[in-house]
Amino acid sequence: MPTIEATDSRLAKTLAALRQNTNRWWFLAALLPWAWFVLRDVHPYMEFIAIGLPLVIGVAGIVAVHLALAKRALVRALPIVSLGLFFLTSVILPMRPTDRPDPINPFRVASINVGGVWFSDNDVGYLDTRQSPHIMVGSELAQSHDDELRERFEHAISEIVPLTRTQANRDGLGPQTDDYRKFGFPSIGVYSDFPLARLDDPIAGRIDGGLPGIRASVAAPTGEVVLYALHIPRPGRGDGVYEQTVGEQAKMIDAIVDAIDAETLPVVVIGDLNIVDRSEGYRDFTNILVDGMREERWARPTRSHEVLHSLLLARIDHVLVSESLCVSKAQTERLLFTDHTPIYADIGPCETGAET
Repeated sequence: MPTIEATDSRLAKTLAALRQNTNRWWFLAALLPWAWFVLRDVHPYMEFIAIGLPLVIGVAGIVAVHLALAKRALVRALPIVSLGLFFLTSVILPMRPTDRPDPINPFRVASINVGGVWFSDNDVGYLDTRQSPHIMVGSELAQSHDDELRERFEHAISEIVPLTRTQANRDGLGPQTDDYRKFGFPSIGVYSDFPLARLDDPIAGRIDGGLPGIRASVAAPTGEVVLYALHIPRPGRGDGVYEQTVGEQAKMIDAIVDAIDAETLPVVVIGDLNIVDRSEGYRDFTNILVDGMREERWARPTRSHEVLHSLLLARIDHVLVSESLCVSKAQTERLLFTDHTPIYADIGPCETGAET
């Protein structure tokens, strides 16, 4: 018959084994967030997790703190520390500044997504007056914006959709057509102090509706550049206003990146790309281009005026340039009416012989 001492010894060993196994689970929980870097490109639907990553980390952090406080044990703090480091690595570091040379004789570009339903004429005029860009790209423009900018700039290329058509889309006409521009394609325009020439659509044969924007040649003072003024449809289920499925958006980005990679002149990509800087689409672009908004200073989120989008730290408006171009004074600025913060930057050839 087992003695009391033997029974107590077996119980102690069992409890010790349980504690050891529990500790292993906490170590695994601490490692779990880092699986993101292995899994993030396995399927286009990971885009949704990329967009919501700050909220996912926040909720996981709250749960981890609650569990750690439920029973004070040092090992239970490991997931909290891990989540904090993961947040810095996955969300904050993609906005860190890079160290590249200053541009030579730069010209200033600006991009603003006005939001047609905001009727924010004052914002457009304010940005133009305050920043005095040589090239302005506008998305979701009303006719009044186009008229105002054409008065200010000598050269212009624009596609202005009547607000009545855009509003009809918002009331229920989804873009489920062969041509995603057919109903409510947001207005877009390029306005320049330098001569402009519209170029052929390089993806018309691959994507229904073609390029979501304007491809143009710009005769900048330091040499000709190819400008891609883009407003890529946002990712979703594909049945919302100016929305694609994540798979459709991925195919569109692949086509655009291939077209840019085939260009023989320096390229500037600017506009509302509707991709966060922790997504596969962003990495596809930055495999061949440089993120100009990270030159000199930390980049900042550009979606504003909505609490949820602010919590997502969504940087979806971008300036991307070829390796031969450098950027300075890249900034964002919150305005009163627009639902995106406008972006602007000085762009020019990199200093001769400088490391890039």
